[in-house]
Amino acid sequence: MGVRADIARDLDGLVHSALIPKSDRAVTVQDVLMGMPRLRSGLSSGKDHEDLWKAEAAQIMRRMAKIPTGLAAKQSDAFRKRAVRFASAISKTSSIKRRSGGEYSGVGNRCPPDLKRWLVDAKLKRFPNSETRGHMLADLERYFFASLYGRVAGVSPKAKDFPRELAPDHRNWETGKFADRFRVQLWRQPSTTITSHISKDGHYLSILTRSSAEA
Repeated sequence: MGVRADIARDLDGLVHSALIPKSDRAVTVQDVLMGMPRLRSGLSSGKDHEDLWKAEAAQIMRRMAKIPTGLAAKQSDAFRKRAVRFASAISKTSSIKRRSGGEYSGVGNRCPPDLKRWLVDAKLKRFPNSETRGHMLADLERYFFASLYGRVAGVSPKAKDFPRELAPDHRNWETGKFADRFRVQLWRQPSTTITSHISKDGHYLSILTRSSAEA
């Protein structure tokens, strides 16, 4: 959350400090979301159950290992190796993550103390509002591509960075408008602003934090 600069300037100092905890360093996604439970995505078409998700996720990852990335040779090789490793791990796992819930464990240990005190609620026993959405398989492919791309390149891909095979059927996909609609939040960097509504091609809430990049 943020306070608009011109409003913040007019706030009393005590109110300002209560609203905006201070930190002597940049706060990363990892600092705040490290304690959240790992959840799997949902499947929006047809049935959604663990075995089906496992098969579909592994197949998507195998396809990503073969897709052209447009990255430099070293980064492209890292992308491919990660995709192969994730596909193998998903195929072999006997434990598929659930889609909601998880015991409340606060924030990561690296979270600055003032921010931690502001964020953590000791009365909570479960994470509230923590449930994944169902997605089309085509979007899951795009999310996985964006996640791996962000991991190896250190930046979230824009529309121009996506392979043609992953281009969505959006009329404005190649116009430059909302070019970052499939943005990923990089685990070791501060979060970008996340639009809180879905009316402008917002997928940000679907590709938060680790995605597959840290799995």
